[in-house]
Amino acid sequence: MKVLLSWLEEHVRLTASDRRTLAKRLPEIGIEVAGEEELEGERVLDVEQTANRGDLLSVRGLARELGAAFGRKVSPTRAVRMESRGASMKGAVRIDRACGCRRYLGARIEGVRIGASPAAMAKKLRLSGYAVLNNVVDITNLLLAEFGQPLHAFDADRLSGGVHVRRARSGEKLAALDGKTYEVSGDLVIASGDRPVALAGVIGGSDTAVGEGTRTVFLECAWFEPGTVRRTGRRLGIATESSIRFERHVDPAGLDPVFFRAIELIGELAGGRLTGIERVGGKIGEAAPIPLSGDAIERVLGIRYAGIEVSRVLARLGCGVRSLGRERWVVTPPSFRPDLVLEEDLIEEVARLCGLDRIPARRPKVWAASALPERETALSRIRQAALSAGLVETVSMSFVSAEALSVFHVNPAEAVPLENPLSRAASHLRPTLLPHLATAASLNARRGTTEALRFFEAGPIFLPGDPPAEEIRLAVAVAGPTAPVHFSKHSHAADFFDLKGILETLVGQSGREIKSIGFVPAAVGGFADAESCAVLIDGTSIGCAGRMEAGIAQSMDLPAETYLAELSLSRLLAFPAVRPRHRAIPRFPAIRRDLSLLVRDEVTAGQVYEAIDSTKATNLSRYEVFDLYRGKGVAPGMYAIGLTFIFQSPDRTLSDDEANAARDVIYGVLRERLGAALRA
Repeated sequence: MKVLLSWLEEHVRLTASDRRTLAKRLPEIGIEVAGEEELEGERVLDVEQTANRGDLLSVRGLARELGAAFGRKVSPTRAVRMESRGASMKGAVRIDRACGCRRYLGARIEGVRIGASPAAMAKKLRLSGYAVLNNVVDITNLLLAEFGQPLHAFDADRLSGGVHVRRARSGEKLAALDGKTYEVSGDLVIASGDRPVALAGVIGGSDTAVGEGTRTVFLECAWFEPGTVRRTGRRLGIATESSIRFERHVDPAGLDPVFFRAIELIGELAGGRLTGIERVGGKIGEAAPIPLSGDAIERVLGIRYAGIEVSRVLARLGCGVRSLGRERWVVTPPSFRPDLVLEEDLIEEVARLCGLDRIPARRPKVWAASALPERETALSRIRQAALSAGLVETVSMSFVSAEALSVFHVNPAEAVPLENPLSRAASHLRPTLLPHLATAASLNARRGTTEALRFFEAGPIFLPGDPPAEEIRLAVAVAGPTAPVHFSKHSHAADFFDLKGILETLVGQSGREIKSIGFVPAAVGGFADAESCAVLIDGTSIGCAGRMEAGIAQSMDLPAETYLAELSLSRLLAFPAVRPRHRAIPRFPAIRRDLSLLVRDEVTAGQVYEAIDSTKATNLSRYEVFDLYRGKGVAPGMYAIGLTFIFQSPDRTLSDDEANAARDVIYGVLRERLGAALRA
């Protein structure tokens, strides 16, 4: 939600110091600031929406919160009363019993002149993210943004008499303001005559919209039950500024002030004359008092606040506070805070406004737990191995935006969408860890926290299905120097072989019976075409690895040589677990033999390893590549590979002839299968 600082200051007076620290102070009290910018000479804050704080979806609500945070007085709401100007329209509004509408205010305003809104009002709306349409509709949006109370204006001449708040009959439809027609059977609607003219709390109908020809307006201000509006919006896939607020509970005490202020503004800006008012429905229940004690605060937070401080904090939030003595209170939440229900809710408010940094850091008391399941133990080993390899663990939300998926060439249609996303940046369950991991690396690169970017994340991803399938994955990102700069050694830039070594180490720590790990060239979205591969365990694909696509790396301010990998730990841990085996220290010496071979460029190291393993050479303890070379002395299309073999017997000392014979067997297989030749 975008909000102008100058608009906030119409409700709460801030000091210069308050303005400077505003963007820092709001997150400290639980209000996330997504961004801040200067537009048309105005300072505009982009404040994230919260699921349980509908009162913060308005300028007035944020102003109250700032007043509580900075200890500033919030200006009172301007009172407007004008019932006497309009005759009663008794019978013009009907509400069916228990339909989901607790109160409904209606006003008939005649002689309206539709036109453009004043420049100052249009600027407020435009910078707050609202479309500027005409003076009447803009008034309803202005008060929605300022006070959080939705309003709706109908062209009264297009209504068939009064309005009836009821459930839609089977087969009824509504042509809505968004240009779509909805089948609304069973939903709460505003009807006129025998047809629905609006979806209650969600969206109005196009047939009764206020336009250039409108001369008489019927103004609606109502309180609809949050659950009723939420169900309709989710079923039809509609989310509007009105429905978002009704779903989070609008202030029932705010209906009358906003309603009469709207009538007043329509008179001032559109020349309208109030000719009738109807108010239907009873008083909406008040919040129940909540007992609170200093002992409970200390038990939950581990700190004891002065009684006067607790009272002042709660009073600044608009609560009624009655002291019972001995640091005990009865607290009545204000009508705009339906989220305050339990004693713990009040304790959270005290901690939030007194400052979370005041809560002492103490080791929690823990009870000894039984041994972890083998799968969890394996995951812990892999995490520890990643940390030991110099990687830094990142933790991110399981939600991702469609835009972030598109960057990595993942079709959002192949991800699980959320029916009720908290924000546009969290519209889908993530089907991959790579976008969040790359974002973390990008943030660290831009902030200059380190030149060596080495990160990993292990966590769940979700794949489409009914229900969606959950899979545990591991993602790794490396770029920049492989070690900190130091005069005693030279560090090279991370490359694919560094990533490959890390993956082999992590797979090796999984505790699984694995014969081979292979890296086979394959096209992977988001990776450079010639530098990406599938990661295979005993021939089964468990993930991918390679260099990040240059365009993506550049857009994220990452080095061109940024390498990524993502493995399915769920698939890896499905392999049988290794049974611990004891192996004695060798009693007899080992013999080393080397081979320097020439092979074609298309021959991979994995193929060389596979050929060596197939020989099952007698007394071969281990082998490794010690050199790779292309250049002078090596024909084009070829490369030189140096292999070292360690031969060792558990029960005797091997002779040179035995080691040489075993090496020759290995060479014979490499020559026959891969066309390898001895390098001169």
